[in-house]
Amino acid sequence: MVLDSDTVMTGYILDSVKDVEADFTVDEELQEISEVKRLYYDTTQVQQILLVSFTPGYTFNSGQWFGSSNKISKQDIAELVEVKSIPTLNALNILCPVTENI
Repeated sequence: MVLDSDTVMTGYILDSVKDVEADFTVDEELQEISEVKRLYYDTTQVQQILLVSFTPGYTFNSGQWFGSSNKISKQDIAELVEVKSIPTLNALNILCPVTENI
């Protein structure tokens, strides 16, 4: 589970996902493309990396999510992030520099 440092939770939070079999669980947010670029990443640049047309169906706040370990490797994100004790964004032209939990 990943949480922003300013998040407060009460109650049986883990019960809300106990029956979910997905590797990752996020809270869906619907954003205009201009907001996706401002808050998260540049969809045009992502299209160039993926070599396909790309428009996100939804986004999610990267400060609150549940995930399984060992599903994403350092090699999977190496083009975007240098993983070390303090991660460094390699793709500032793509990712918003305040993406704090990379």
